[in-house]
Amino acid sequence: MHDSFVQQHWTCIVGSLSPAYDSLPENMQKELQNLINTILNWLTVLLDKGKKNKAFHFKGNAKDQANMTHSALLSSLQMNKVLRNDIYTSIQAKLLSL
Repeated sequence: MHDSFVQQHWTCIVGSLSPAYDSLPENMQKELQNLINTILNWLTVLLDKGKKNKAFHFKGNAKDQANMTHSALLSSLQMNKVLRNDIYTSIQAKLLSL
């Protein structure tokens, strides 16, 4: 999914709405929280299973890794949009090497 965002110079909805969180209506704030929690929960489970199966090799727990991974991908999409470079690809490759 992120790869298509990069090619079209898009940012994800989390990256677009998070900076305006305080100005969003309460129902949108709740939905944004739910979306982020859904993404982080899915990623945490994925990373935990991958670490147990030895597909991933990272230090620490899966929840912390999920937070770091999501943050890195989210910010790299935003930086890639502005700089029009390959920072997303570079960060993605680094994360996959963990």
